[in-house]
Amino acid sequence: WYVFTVIATYAKWTPGNPTCSNYSGTTYGTVRGASRCSSSTVAGLIFFETFSFLWTSQVIGNVCLATVAGGPFGAWYYFGPRADGMMPRHPTTSSFVRASTLSLGSIAFGSLIVAVLDLLRLILNAASSDANDAFAAILSCCAAFCLACIQGLVEYFNRYAYIEIALYGKSYIPAAKDTWRLFKDRGIDALVNDSLVGVALTFGAYIAGLLSGLFAYIYLRYTQPDYNNDGQYTAPVLLFAFLIGIQCSLTLSSAIEAGVSTIFVGLAEDPQVLAQRAPALFSMIAQRYPHVVRGIV
Repeated sequence: WYVFTVIATYAKWTPGNPTCSNYSGTTYGTVRGASRCSSSTVAGLIFFETFSFLWTSQVIGNVCLATVAGGPFGAWYYFGPRADGMMPRHPTTSSFVRASTLSLGSIAFGSLIVAVLDLLRLILNAASSDANDAFAAILSCCAAFCLACIQGLVEYFNRYAYIEIALYGKSYIPAAKDTWRLFKDRGIDALVNDSLVGVALTFGAYIAGLLSGLFAYIYLRYTQPDYNNDGQYTAPVLLFAFLIGIQCSLTLSSAIEAGVSTIFVGLAEDPQVLAQRAPALFSMIAQRYPHVVRGIV
């Protein structure tokens, strides 16, 4: 929708186009309302649409994260398998309703911070591209790099804040304070945990991409479609199959990452829950990673 909105904005408000003339054919700027067609109007609308797209995308992604964290993974951690009889009915649906209603303001506020940083980074990247001298370009690039690092840290921090929101129904500020307390106590553990899981899932995504490319090659090799008689489309089809396989695998694995982070937060906040509900699993985790199963103060 963002692409179509931008195209429509250029088509409607760019000076000199037919829509900026009055009904009798007079040129732009001679009738009431036509003066709104200007380069500044286009720039302002594009700025608003870009910000809206960044913010909306962040909110949607974070609502999905909160749904997964507070739904299947959070319900499993606190209430056990469904066979135990304590699992609430439709935990994913209930979590989505909470994330999109009661917790939507907290999620939108956290997403707003990242969206503003992302927009500033885009502005700095554009400034470095349009800089007339080397010093200004280097300065803009350095500022954009620093802002990208800050944005990455904020996104990583917000990930755990949204899990706190999903699990315990907190607002954003208390969730952020508890997340900061969690990071001060075992931030390195969280980094190691996410790094190990991320490497494994990324490696799996590349394997999925290679398998997708292999299946695409087998399809082209044995079906011999008419559009590829000379093999001119073999490389593009294999490339697209590889990229689609990677993207689909990363999309699915994001749910696993959310689950791992949710269990990590649960062990930090309420380790005794897992100790009572699944003592064998808790004992195995405690033997290999004793610091994780100690609740934070």
